Amino acid sequence: MFCVIKPKATAKMRDAFKAQYTSKASDAERAFKDIELFDTKQQEAQSYHFVFVLDESGSMRPHWDELQKAYNNFLTRRHDDQGGDDLITVVQFDSSAHTICSRQKVASAPRTLSIHGGGTDYAKGLKEATKEIENDKTKASIVMIFMSDGTDDGSESPENIISQLKSKYAKDHNFICHTIGFGPDITKGSEEEKKLHRMANNGGGEMYKAETGNELIKKFGDIAANSTTSSALIERFSEILSRDINTKIMVDYL
Repeated sequence: MFCVIKPKATAKMRDAFKAQYTSKASDAERAFKDIELFDTKQQEAQSYHFVFVLDESGSMRPHWDELQKAYNNFLTRRHDDQGGDDLITVVQFDSSAHTICSRQKVASAPRTLSIHGGGTDYAKGLKEATKEIENDKTKASIVMIFMSDGTDDGSESPENIISQLKSKYAKDHNFICHTIGFGPDITKGSEEEKKLHRMANNGGGEMYKAETGNELIKKFGDIAANSTTSSALIERFSEILSRDINTKIMVDYL
């Protein structure tokens, strides 16, 4: 038995195993069987679309290299954790917002980000990200990672935008929003911290605090590591394997 999660990606390996197995005369009477644990739609539903919404205001300029390192470590971690099919979108914002890359695979996502420098308007970044999410026609789970180091100068409510995203895409996507308060200006109990907490709560995610570049790298890494196969999928593995093993035993030995 050869268990498969991504048939196309493992086709060459499967064929090699099958050729080796069937070449052994002693095993020839027992058929080689490959088991697809997910159909195409289920595979798509278990992939991830990471949407980075990153503050590029003037106050981030001294810390930009640290942010880039955290972002690059995130991409490397996802690649190493077999997340090569993940989609990456990067939106940067100050008093306006623009998309750096849209729904790129991990391997082709940009590794270098430039900073513009300006004010800080959370809603502008979120609205730009919303456009990218609207264009995602897959069933991938959307994980938004919103990071800022300062006070929101915008006039609109970012909390409401997150709530609308969560409600609108609950059916087609599993939407979650994590927020990260970076640097010393987002202090415990401050209005900035409270706002980031509310945004994360409305998005079903967590609010993380990172005072230093090393802490930011760790928080990005934690999010990358926690975006893994759920317990529901593990239960499905057990169910399918149990069924197919029983069937194979009956065919081969009874």
